[in-house]
Amino acid sequence: MSQNKYSPELRAQVIKDFEQTSDAKLVAARHSIPEHAVYRIRREQLASPGLSKDKKIRELSQELQKKDLEVRILRELLKKTYQVMPIDSN
Repeated sequence: MSQNKYSPELRAQVIKDFEQTSDAKLVAARHSIPEHAVYRIRREQLASPGLSKDKKIRELSQELQKKDLEVRILRELLKKTYQVMPIDSN
């Protein structure tokens, strides 16, 4: 069996910081732990049954909003690109 190398307080702080920044490298440096440990702690936290469905839904909704914004930005860029570069039909 593997032992938990990090205290529950540290794990909670790592998860909180990661949710705020979404930058594992920064969180790892701040807490003096390896970057892969941040991802492992996050994965274990998501897999735990203690995570409420509401929180998962909220996280997925935020991710969806980010992706929708990316799509809108890319569509606008495509529109501008085609306005600048006329398409010749020969």
